[in-house]
Amino acid sequence: MQCKKYMKNLIKFEKFLEIKKAVDKKVDDLSEKLQSFPRERNGMVKEEVRNSREFKSIKSDFDFHFKRLRQINKFGNDFFKKELKELRLSSRRNH
Repeated sequence: MQCKKYMKNLIKFEKFLEIKKAVDKKVDDLSEKLQSFPRERNGMVKEEVRNSREFKSIKSDFDFHFKRLRQINKFGNDFFKKELKELRLSSRRNH
């Protein structure tokens, strides 16, 4: 009986990791696009670029997906704390 419950949770955990990986990739891609815009000497994106429709669209998508990633991470920490800890430990051992 314990084994069934463990497998059921394992499948859920793997689905969680799959979703997290997809959102991580989306956030990374959008971040790369944002970083590609021209900048001032102080590192800020130029004002005329910030006001462009293209920048605002990418920034809005980035903000949405970043917020979603935070929610996914919080969910993972709440429900898969033990599994995430084991995953981190095993990845450290392999390096």
